Amino acid sequence: MNTPERVAVIGTAPTWSKCPWDDPSLHIVSLNDAYTLGVPRADAWFDVHPVPRMWFRPKGKTVFKEGDIPEGVYVRPEGHLEWLKEKAKSIPVWLRDEPPSDWPANARRFPIERVKEFMKARPDQESFIASSPAMIIAHYVLEGAKEIQIYGIHLATHGEYLKQLPNFLWLLGKIEAMGINIVIPPECPLLKHTHVYGYEPEPKRPDAEALKRLHHAKQAYQQLAGQLVTWPRWKSKEKPLAQLSRLKAEIRDAQLQARHAVITAGAA
Repeated sequence: MNTPERVAVIGTAPTWSKCPWDDPSLHIVSLNDAYTLGVPRADAWFDVHPVPRMWFRPKGKTVFKEGDIPEGVYVRPEGHLEWLKEKAKSIPVWLRDEPPSDWPANARRFPIERVKEFMKARPDQESFIASSPAMIIAHYVLEGAKEIQIYGIHLATHGEYLKQLPNFLWLLGKIEAMGINIVIPPECPLLKHTHVYGYEPEPKRPDAEALKRLHHAKQAYQQLAGQLVTWPRWKSKEKPLAQLSRLKAEIRDAQLQARHAVITAGAA
């Protein structure tokens, strides 16, 4: 296998489409179920999550009630493993564990040991790894890549992603210090800041209004819920329970509004 010098890693955030797909010198790779976006091409694919903890979303079902999806699982579309197996007929497909014996030869176990050694940040810890994209980038740097391009990886919205962000930024600094060229589209929020700390005023957050609304709704919800604990038995709970239900809906709506504001600002 020829070692690619220029690698583009594709995630699912809005800038994924900015990749120069027609550049034949660019080795394009993606991960997990990003194929559902309609990624034009990929020269390798990665899903380094444990298969026993994958939960497969039924085809055609897009709305789920609370409790439908088990906790601690990795959600994938129905037919995901079959898609990976088929893809392994033509391109490398990297998995967490050794692939089953009936999979094509292009299906391979991800070399986590050398990646863990490379991503060691402190002497008192074995490694510093918090996301699949970080592992993929480390893998290609170890393979000899001289340029890493990043599309569709923002790590800017969900709490899970925010946990991954410090590790990802540390890795980018590490490989840049090694002389690796990093290419990120202007729309991507990585390695960006809104102002010079201490010298420029901090701009208003795009989700400020939604967070304010969320704060007030949560306060009202907690206050009313506290009142219901000591609510007189002889007094009807119909009205406060209905109000509690409305406040719960408002909390959810404010959360979605805040998320939408952040995503919209990041894509602008």
